[in-house]
Amino acid sequence: KLMLACSVSSLVGFLIGEFEADGLQHMAWTELLVGLGCSLAGGAAVGRYLKDQVAGPIGRLVRFASQIAGGNLTQQYQTRQRDEIGDLAKALNQLNANVMAIVRDARRGMNELRDGSNAIAEGNQDLSSRTESAASSLQQTAASMEQITATVKEIGRAHV
Repeated sequence: KLMLACSVSSLVGFLIGEFEADGLQHMAWTELLVGLGCSLAGGAAVGRYLKDQVAGPIGRLVRFASQIAGGNLTQQYQTRQRDEIGDLAKALNQLNANVMAIVRDARRGMNELRDGSNAIAEGNQDLSSRTESAASSLQQTAASMEQITATVKEIGRAHV
């Protein structure tokens, strides 16, 4: 599509130039055919260059960005371009690295939170066990106190 657009644009420019110069009616067939061929060839070459240098890399960058958006953070975009497209590739690679760091930090935080929760649960279990033991000891102490009180009352009645 890009090559066709460049070819048509070049052809239209050629025809307009001829019309403004001498008028299309003064143009020889050979001149028209040579101009038409050069316009199409030049347009195709420019279109091919733009496709290779702009449209192709942008398409690959879009696929790379889609991979990042989909959660695939295991890749990097390799490019040798030193223009705006190369700058965009570097920025996307940096974005990918930053998102990986955020995910890694979030995982580390989740692990620390899980470990802390487990420690609290163990502490609660220990506290519950000790509380039950203390309650049992308190019940035994109360029962012993009742027995001592009953024995003291019996002894007191026997001496009266």
